Amino acid sequence: MTIKRVFVLGVDGATLDLIEPWSKQGKLPNFHRLMRDGSFGTCLSTIHPLTPQAWASFLTGKNPGKHGLYDFGVRKEGAYELRLTTSRDRKCPAIWNYLNEYGLKAGIVNVPLTYPPEPLNGFMVSGMHTPTLKEGVFPEALFEEISNKFPDYKIDVMSHWFNDYDIFLEKLKRMTEVRMKLADYLYFKYRPDLFCIVLVAVDRVQHALWGQMDHPTEGYRKKDWKYSQSVFETYLQVDGYLGRILDTLDDETVLIVMSDHGFGSLKKDVYLNRFLIKKGFMKIKQRKCRKPFDMGAPFANIDWSRTKAYSHGLFGNIFVNLKGREPQGIVCEGNDYEKVVNSLVDHLHGLKDPDEGKKVVSNIYRRQALYHGPFLREAPDLLVVMRNYEYITRGGYEFVGESLFSPPGINHSGNHRMNGISFFFGPRIKKGFRFSEIQITDLMPTILTLMGVPIPGDVDGRIVEEIFE
Repeated sequence: MTIKRVFVLGVDGATLDLIEPWSKQGKLPNFHRLMRDGSFGTCLSTIHPLTPQAWASFLTGKNPGKHGLYDFGVRKEGAYELRLTTSRDRKCPAIWNYLNEYGLKAGIVNVPLTYPPEPLNGFMVSGMHTPTLKEGVFPEALFEEISNKFPDYKIDVMSHWFNDYDIFLEKLKRMTEVRMKLADYLYFKYRPDLFCIVLVAVDRVQHALWGQMDHPTEGYRKKDWKYSQSVFETYLQVDGYLGRILDTLDDETVLIVMSDHGFGSLKKDVYLNRFLIKKGFMKIKQRKCRKPFDMGAPFANIDWSRTKAYSHGLFGNIFVNLKGREPQGIVCEGNDYEKVVNSLVDHLHGLKDPDEGKKVVSNIYRRQALYHGPFLREAPDLLVVMRNYEYITRGGYEFVGESLFSPPGINHSGNHRMNGISFFFGPRIKKGFRFSEIQITDLMPTILTLMGVPIPGDVDGRIVEEIFE
């Protein structure tokens, strides 16, 4: 079954909810070609479908309990305050480490949470949260090569950096064009055995403009808004690049197109720490947080000597202030811990959207129900899944107001979903085959199998055998 190369195109945030109808309408001809001549289906993300843990699970084939990444923030040693998650927080090898052991080269471009880049047999241009290109390139000599040939290369573009959507969209399109050209250059010059390039534009535009989209099955959200085609136009740009890849693939290369999560609409922001205050699980020293964007500022307002639980992160992570684990923990392990957790679950299940009168929490998981491994203790005690992920928890603003809900920010009308994408195309891949769903952890062992590399025994994913002829 061994093939010569694997080319992975990651399309951050891409969803079949849009790709499939647009492809059937003839609007995305190259995605349609993948459906017709390859195998495809849903790729389920992690719970939560959050960038750091999802991409780490893709790269390692393991659940967060083994790779140790759960959110964009990691607690500082001996403190409640957070710092940004980096690649150094990943606790286990990534796919390129296994390939290198067997003499195979890897080229990794703009995969989120790969900063700082690590030495490998091949090359790496790190992605999201990389401070500068010079700091994000391995080997170092590649920096001058890229900066000379692609002086307009940008690591990322976010909508909230701009006050004008026109400027945002122009910058996003240009960033993507340059990244595609860089990918072509690196792939054809160095010919790595595994090449992985991630395009983030779809994620960025969906976060900002999902609510203004002309949806392929639901129709216009805002007929008179000038940005109703912006999401589609971004997918179309990706489709064009996909066509270039398909036209240049040889018969010894398998193409995989995947996403770390899907996407959908966002109804409201939810303030879980305000909820914890109202229910008596958290006590604060003062009513106002003056620096809502400072990752550590909210925690400075908490009276930890009287706080039983707290939340941080974007998708509903709750931590018990456990004695012996937390810097100023007050809840004892055993019966006290169970009482706090059970009470939290009961109260959270009663949380309702005041405008709808409907409950907003669909599931609450204890960490051991989702994860396993040596870094389980670093996971949230409870993972609160909001209804269809149409609600997102917000950190940093909890101590500014009293309301538990607010409309989403002006640049945030879309949110992540569990249902990402996965397409397989090339030699030995079934044609016109649709599978039901796979897990994001299944991609790594499937790639290793295609490349003839043994799968490590502690990998959680499975080989997606149903796609093979």
